[in-house]
Amino acid sequence: GGSATMNTLALEQRSRPAVLVTCALVFIASTSVTIAWCGGVCDMPGMGVWSRMPGQPWLEHFLVFEGMWSVMMIAMMMPVFAPTLVGSEVTSPVPVAGGYFAAWALSGLAIYPIGLVIASADVDPAAGGVVVLLAGAWQFTRRKARQLQCCRVIRGEGWRQGWDSGVRCIRCCAGLTATLLVVGVMDLMAMALVTLAMAAERLLPPTARAAYVI
Repeated sequence: GGSATMNTLALEQRSRPAVLVTCALVFIASTSVTIAWCGGVCDMPGMGVWSRMPGQPWLEHFLVFEGMWSVMMIAMMMPVFAPTLVGSEVTSPVPVAGGYFAAWALSGLAIYPIGLVIASADVDPAAGGVVVLLAGAWQFTRRKARQLQCCRVIRGEGWRQGWDSGVRCIRCCAGLTATLLVVGVMDLMAMALVTLAMAAERLLPPTARAAYVI
């Protein structure tokens, strides 16, 4: 009854600082690895995230990309996910976080072939501009607004709830992710701007219409 509810609320209040500190440490670690990874790729002449080393098997190349993508998504999404997690009625944050970031990690299965096609096609700047315009148009759709509303809170507990939240977040971020792919998936400035854009549209009040501005 009321006593159990008060105990749960007390537990949530006590655990929030620990959750925030843990999220901050994970963010710092993943951001550091991402920056180092990007710097290493840039230091290799003629190479990029979509380029294979001579004789490198496709599976190995994909696994390297998947590792990079997973770490990069933790770095980019943690500023959005952590406040949402703390602001939601979640008493066991670890399974929820695991499901959420597992969804983002597995999104690399779709991103990898798309990125290879874009890189091999040597996309014309005009075509890239069209992608950015379409991504901007997505920000004004009702579907985007519905997805964004769902992403502002996590309801329920467990890995599955975290997974569902991650999938909704991936759909909501489709336009910004497409923009990142066109501009450059290893471009640190592009990553920072996309992260700021996602944080603004999620964390600012809905009346701010941040998604429209972005």
